[in-house]
Amino acid sequence: MISVKSSDKKENISDIFLEPRSRLTRNVKSAINDMIFTPYGVSNYDYNQWEFVFNYCRSIWRRLRDWTGLTSIGWNLHHVPYALPWHSSGSSTPLSSSSSTSYRIDGFHPANQQDSKHLENNDNDNNIFSPFGPHLPFKLKESLSSLTGLSGANLVKIIEDMKNGISSSASCMACFAATELYQSPMYSKNGLHSAIRTTCNSLRLQKPEVCNGIAQNYVEDLDYIGVHTKLTANEMCSTLLGGNCALASPSIKTNWSLHLPDKVEPIKSFSNPIKSNGPLRVTKILHITDIHADLFYSPGSDAECGRPVCCRSHETLSTQSASPLASVTSGSVDTIFKKRSAGYWGDYGKCDTPIATVVSALQNIASHHSDVDYWLWTGDIGPHDIWNSSRNEILNHVRYITHLIKQYSSVPVFPVIGNHEGFPANSFPPPGISGHLSASWLYEVLAIEWSTWLPETALETLRIGGYYSVPLGPGLRLVALNTNYCARLNPWTLLDPRDPGGQLKWLVNQLYEAEILGDKVQIVGHIAPDNRECTSSWVDNFIGIIDRFRETISSQFYGHTHRDEFRVYYSPINNLPIGNAYIGPSITSFKGNNPGYRIYQTTSQGMVINHDTYFFNLTQANLNGHYGPIWRLGYNALIDLKLPSLDPINWNLFIRRLLTNEQEFQRFYKLFSRFSDASMYKPCTLSCKQEIIDELQVYVSWRKLPKAFRKNHS
Repeated sequence: MISVKSSDKKENISDIFLEPRSRLTRNVKSAINDMIFTPYGVSNYDYNQWEFVFNYCRSIWRRLRDWTGLTSIGWNLHHVPYALPWHSSGSSTPLSSSSSTSYRIDGFHPANQQDSKHLENNDNDNNIFSPFGPHLPFKLKESLSSLTGLSGANLVKIIEDMKNGISSSASCMACFAATELYQSPMYSKNGLHSAIRTTCNSLRLQKPEVCNGIAQNYVEDLDYIGVHTKLTANEMCSTLLGGNCALASPSIKTNWSLHLPDKVEPIKSFSNPIKSNGPLRVTKILHITDIHADLFYSPGSDAECGRPVCCRSHETLSTQSASPLASVTSGSVDTIFKKRSAGYWGDYGKCDTPIATVVSALQNIASHHSDVDYWLWTGDIGPHDIWNSSRNEILNHVRYITHLIKQYSSVPVFPVIGNHEGFPANSFPPPGISGHLSASWLYEVLAIEWSTWLPETALETLRIGGYYSVPLGPGLRLVALNTNYCARLNPWTLLDPRDPGGQLKWLVNQLYEAEILGDKVQIVGHIAPDNRECTSSWVDNFIGIIDRFRETISSQFYGHTHRDEFRVYYSPINNLPIGNAYIGPSITSFKGNNPGYRIYQTTSQGMVINHDTYFFNLTQANLNGHYGPIWRLGYNALIDLKLPSLDPINWNLFIRRLLTNEQEFQRFYKLFSRFSDASMYKPCTLSCKQEIIDELQVYVSWRKLPKAFRKNHS
């Protein structure tokens, strides 16, 4: 602790630092931002900037020394990743811009040890020190120090882990480093933009135009969140990566819980089916999801362009390739995903859905499933072009696909909002955000486009938060959730992760009202709430709601993963299965799938008693050319999965079979991607198997450690 006698003060502490609005301070801040965020590998720096900042920092240091009465201060650079360049001879004088020696700054490598020791032990006030060294918070220094010496490949892996919610010591430390800088006094909007762009470019996460587009699209939202959030860096990382990343005890901001009303009547056992007052009537439901239509899809274009989505009209095949699908029969994984042109009906790589494929699916549904009672359409309408998307492009895809569905559906359609309906992707601000950052641009248009199917009472809440409830018939209602509010990748969870949009509280009210009236409820959404996709407290509260209203909730339906799979929810009290959710197959073939859709058979009270999944083989369709796909039944749940019924208990037993019976699992793995030819050359080994099975089970966060992330997601 430094004590200062009042008589020694020559000026106020506030006078030591330059007035924030001064031109010099703005220039210093700009120079520092330029130095931090200059792309890795660039060797020629403007060393006049270094000297400018150095002299400014040294001036502040001298005035602090005079103000405190201290005669010497040692600067420890061991934990400082940003170090000024100095002569290779060990000179402590800044290099001038005329120096013939080239230097580069690597933000994740330590300063030269000899120079560090020299600076630590030198009492001279002419020391060269990092402008951030002594002022960095301890946790930030520690976090950045933990990254010292990592290779570029390791850093890419850490960034992927952070994106995918995998908490490890490295990803947690990287998160703390990023959030500390995000909230540091040196923060600026321009600096944030540069940091995103430069990190993406330096680590070659994407092509430069993609990095630049992502930075441009996300900077507005992230800047507002950074300025207005009340979360600490610790709370941010707990939200993004779970409680295992918390350095301190969880706060009420990240470990929150909803009040659940007392039960109106005793909960019945799930082992007995819900009894109907009348004769059993089977209701048929069509489920389509993740269409990901691309109005710019172009057959013959480059299918491996190196961007998040390819096969588009502006992509030209730069290398000579085989015919669009000949590579699939060659048996080589490399040839399947490289040097390939886009097929007429789609591609197994990073390509979205041509309109011809969307129309084919809708025509087949209209021709062969005209007896369905209603459709569930669970989101993700447009392409994965997150770097050059816009609100207008998103709305154009919404209007176009909605118009197509209206042409082919003669029954009600109940749509929900996918994460790619947001702009930028995954970004869904809570209803309290107004102005140009509000999501009203989307909700208002959806309310107009979907008014054909939804009553005004549903449109009211759709306009507010993107969720709604509608009656399906006597004793049955449907609740459509905007599960983008639960998503870790929704940046607005960093503003306040506590029940965004008040949606879970609204859900509790809907379920409680249904319980009082004796109604049953079907829940539909885009992202299935689970331990990977959602923030931990959100999914913990959701599981509590499922447990409390297990006799009221008859079924759940979601999309998002593009795979053919399901989820089982387990009680937070005794770990027994309390509910299950169906994840429908995607129309898009994006990342190794055959296009598909599903038909459910349910009781009059909404319980699923069986389902059939339909698909077409993309390889065969592309070889057929304009003759089109051949849609066929993929499997029947009761028959092909050998299930006595589709209740949570039997789905849980099915998971146990997948764990112990390798032949059973390999059969399930084929269904996972609808017998995709791409999966034939990508065998699922032990780690792959464990990842898939882990995804199927959803527990409260304190019962389940973070799990690996399956990368072929949406």
